Amino acid sequence: MNEELMIPKEILDQLERIFEEQKRKNASSYEFPLVKPTFDFEEIKEALESLLSTKVTMGEKVRNFEASFAEYIGVRNAIMVNSGSSANLLAMAILSNSSIENPLMPNDKVIVPALTWSTSVYPIADVGALPVFADSKLATLNLDPDSVRAAITPDVRAIMAVHLIGNPCDMNELNEICDEHGLYLIEDCCEAHGAEFNGKKVGSFRDLGTYSFFFSHHISTIEGGMVVTDNDEYAELARALRAHGWTRDLVNRKKVESKYANRDPRFLFINRGYNLRPTEIQGAFGIHQIKKLDDFVRLRRRHASILLDALADAKTDIYVQHEQEGGKHSWFGFPMVLKEGDWDSRSKVIAGMEKRGVETRVVMGGNMEVQPARQTYPAMAPVPLNVANHVDRLGMLIGVHAEMTDEECKDLSERIISALGEK
Repeated sequence: MNEELMIPKEILDQLERIFEEQKRKNASSYEFPLVKPTFDFEEIKEALESLLSTKVTMGEKVRNFEASFAEYIGVRNAIMVNSGSSANLLAMAILSNSSIENPLMPNDKVIVPALTWSTSVYPIADVGALPVFADSKLATLNLDPDSVRAAITPDVRAIMAVHLIGNPCDMNELNEICDEHGLYLIEDCCEAHGAEFNGKKVGSFRDLGTYSFFFSHHISTIEGGMVVTDNDEYAELARALRAHGWTRDLVNRKKVESKYANRDPRFLFINRGYNLRPTEIQGAFGIHQIKKLDDFVRLRRRHASILLDALADAKTDIYVQHEQEGGKHSWFGFPMVLKEGDWDSRSKVIAGMEKRGVETRVVMGGNMEVQPARQTYPAMAPVPLNVANHVDRLGMLIGVHAEMTDEECKDLSERIISALGEK
């Protein structure tokens, strides 16, 4: 904390007591909630410094977090934005911007899994491209490369690969497809912090990667997101598009501004843009959260392993998510899919879980091709979506966060097994 803004220890101690009391007071009514806070009082102290200094808009703390995150992922550039959804929008805006070579054009097609979260899909339509839904593998819940191949036509230009629930996609297969057809690849890593494929962090494999730091994710900046890339041109474009098309945050600002000597450099706009900027409050959280990420992932993996072993021993009538071969799963949550049944079957199991103190949700957005919002944007589903439909109807997700203990995981597994008997 800035020496000039040192808060007296007695005040900090009192604030920390209040924080701990409020955490207990506001704890979920579920014994096994989907999420718990990942931040401690040190994030709050860092954020207080920004508030008390009045330096609250995007600045040094955001830049420090960007640098730390880029180093963690193993890429040259990380550009922070105000949400993971904004990160996906920014990635699509980069690839469809006329300033890059061979941009996406209106009605070009982008393959995306039907089984995903909504804002993996919407940004494709938002830039004038056409989402093309492909199916997933039941074992991994990730894009099925065979389904992707079947969906490819000459006007397909990109793939949005979602590392669903923290399980890395088969990047060997997807890279091969992209090489063969000259496609862009965006990795949606919003649920996959710390996940790896063949020892390499997701988000670093090709053109662009995106992350989310919402409250429920592995690490949180309250709201927030990140675009990562090794492409310096894309990174510089991202910095402009993030803030109105302005030059203010460009790495090569002076070089760019020198081309427009007759313009006031303080208000020079060189491209279209949005306002996707994060705040220093979010940056303050991020610079502490990133230090904790490896431990959080280690614990999530341990807890998921306990659940997997218990469910395997009980020979339950469900599918669980299998780690991609060559992958390191980071377990955003713990998905389960009934092998057979209907909506009512899942409803009975969910009711049984909730009755036993286990909070549940559907698997991300389910099959986005059948959501009502599908009627509001053009899209295609040229291949069967059998797995997406099955998971949409019979899938559910529970929490497997870092705050759990081994004993709690064992207790949770017993409650799951008991609830499954009620379908």
